[in-house]
Amino acid sequence: MALPQSACASDVTYAYNATKTVTFIKRVANQWGVSLSSADIAQNNAANCGGKSGFSEVSLATTFQSVVPRLVNISGGGIPLSASACFPNNS
Repeated sequence: MALPQSACASDVTYAYNATKTVTFIKRVANQWGVSLSSADIAQNNAANCGGKSGFSEVSLATTFQSVVPRLVNISGGGIPLSASACFPNNS
């Protein structure tokens, strides 16, 4: 997507690779202590952002579960979290 990192792109052409991108996102989130499933990640490498075409967009949606549930009382099983970001495609 956008400016492909080697961890997110095909080995030969450095073109966008959806599977590698999801793996990269999950690994980075895990380093921050956030566990994401593949279903939590939506990616679109042909998105319109702010009314303009030529962008890639990544959206994340998950439910936050406290690691200290006895100290933080979260009713209903967690707090829904979501975020999205757009990046201009580099062609």
